[in-house]
Amino acid sequence: MTIKEIKEFYKESKNFLKKNQSVEMVGIPYLNPHFPRSVFYKKKKLNFNFFNKIVKYLLRFFIFNKNFNSYSNKKFKYLILSHFVSYDNLNYNDDFYFGSLAEKLGYNNVLFVLIDHAGFNKKKIKKKIKGNYIILAKTLNPFIEVKMLLNTFFKVFYKSLFNYKLKLLSINNILGSVDNQRISVQVKSIFKKYDFDKFFFTFEGNPYEKLSCYEAKKINKNMKSIGYQFSVLRKFQHSIYLNINKKFNPNLVFTIGNYNKKLLISKFQNRLKVYSTGFLKKKIFNFRKNKIINYKKKIKVLVMPEGIPSEIELFIKFCLSNQCKEIIFNFRLHPIFKKNKIINEIISKKSNYTKISNNNINYDFNNNDLILYRGTASVMDAVKFGLVPVYLAEKNEVSVDPLFNLNKNHIVKYNDNLFNGINKILKEKKYQNELKKIKKFSETFYEKPNFKKLINILENY
Repeated sequence: MTIKEIKEFYKESKNFLKKNQSVEMVGIPYLNPHFPRSVFYKKKKLNFNFFNKIVKYLLRFFIFNKNFNSYSNKKFKYLILSHFVSYDNLNYNDDFYFGSLAEKLGYNNVLFVLIDHAGFNKKKIKKKIKGNYIILAKTLNPFIEVKMLLNTFFKVFYKSLFNYKLKLLSINNILGSVDNQRISVQVKSIFKKYDFDKFFFTFEGNPYEKLSCYEAKKINKNMKSIGYQFSVLRKFQHSIYLNINKKFNPNLVFTIGNYNKKLLISKFQNRLKVYSTGFLKKKIFNFRKNKIINYKKKIKVLVMPEGIPSEIELFIKFCLSNQCKEIIFNFRLHPIFKKNKIINEIISKKSNYTKISNNNINYDFNNNDLILYRGTASVMDAVKFGLVPVYLAEKNEVSVDPLFNLNKNHIVKYNDNLFNGINKILKEKKYQNELKKIKKFSETFYEKPNFKKLINILENY
């Protein structure tokens, strides 16, 4: 994969979507990649969810689930489209992504709509839910499912006959598009039921975001769509900047700090208004000095893969190939995969030096020496807590490092010996000088939430 190939693919997929703006085409993740890894990753032997995904999809024709509803109001001003990643996530005062925004906007004014990533089961709720919630079902009426599937298949098949540069015809493309359409269909029905003034959603460039914005504008042209850009912007980021048609775009974008604001403005080129309103989720903003690592004891490495199966596998293989008595790996999984039995069994059976962490994140930051990472934005917080960052690079990759502008040396390659790499990073002066720059950047990257400014923007827009 070369930079030229990446740019050619981005250009080709953008031109295709501009000419083919049906929900079936816009819903295809392959045509809306976040960044190159989303398209050009190498296929792995392990696949934690593909087989299950096929089986569960087939079962949808026999099992019809309904949305989970927990609200008493009949009128709302705001819809917040967020994500269900754990049962602790059902916290009106501190949503997993939007923090206490709902509290600031008013308890009775906000309806949370959550996309289910964790297999929601209402029987597992241990306490009364505070707030107004709808958790979207993973299945729709079988007739709707069949209709979406057939429409998508025939449109993808037909378009693939006349386009040889893009690999359109695949099971992943068809099912991926159906998954995104399913979200937008459910959100559309909620738009129809309530007369919202504002529609908030996590803004990453996912196809369902574009489809939901489209539905919002179709149903109520006065409803304002607001994308909350909450994470790092990586090198060769793509889908979040993709401009197919303004009907798929939000009206406003809120972001976490001035660094991201400048990047977004430069890419959007005045077609979207961008405001820095800070990081909305509750976060500890204190900074700590770098840790003094005791070489007489084992070096503790916090391993933080993103919630992507291919990334998790990459880290597992690397840690297993770098087992040694000098290093303890503390493997912290994304909440979506924390209870995945396959991953837990692989790690527990094959490694004496790797542990799955179930601690809260601040504990892990305080009780490790380094962080081994790739694309996770949590590296910013880890560095602020004094951990030394170590980026794991694949051969001939396009970097997914959130610190790509600064991190030139704190890198180990997949085939390198980690212990030798750590020794260099901890002892040589060039690494120490670079770490100071990284730490300074991390301390200013996330800004404190400014709800007063946010509400003022909403009232005057």
